[in-house]
Amino acid sequence: MRRIVMRKSDAIILSFDILRPSSSAVRPYSSVKGKVGLRINVDNEVKCLDDAVNLFNRMSGVLFSGVTFTSLIRGLFAEHKLKNAVELFKKVARENICELDEVMYATVMNGLSKRGHTKKTLRLLRLMEQGSTKPNVFIYSIVIDALCKDRNLDAAIDLMNEMKQKGIPPDIVTYGSVIDGLCKLGQ
Repeated sequence: MRRIVMRKSDAIILSFDILRPSSSAVRPYSSVKGKVGLRINVDNEVKCLDDAVNLFNRMSGVLFSGVTFTSLIRGLFAEHKLKNAVELFKKVARENICELDEVMYATVMNGLSKRGHTKKTLRLLRLMEQGSTKPNVFIYSIVIDALCKDRNLDAAIDLMNEMKQKGIPPDIVTYGSVIDGLCKLGQ
């Protein structure tokens, strides 16, 4: 059983009282500018994603940060709820709930690519390139790895050359993905 305790003081301060004292799955935090967020450690400490989603849904009126949404999206992918993860990401983007940063994009791209949705991952990269948040080497490496695992080495190498032309040098992960792909194709 979980209970949420909210108090008002000089600024908006949230306090979450989780009845299990050993649980640190949900932690309140406040940024320097006074925005209040909710950090949910889905990977290590929330044993039931449904509890985290229920808690999130009960938090009406609270401004959430990208950290919160990224954690929920990662948890949804971990529970193989791809459709829900993508819907949440689209809602955040469509309603401009919070800024889409590199970490959120990487989480969605990684979740899609690990489940065999390489074309969707590549489309999301192209969408990201058009927006205000530009892809970095980590984002490109996710897509290149997905292309290599799909045995689409020509597209992976083309994308690696494209990122070089944009001034983003490949790193060891990028090269490792391409080398692994080449080896698996016997080249």
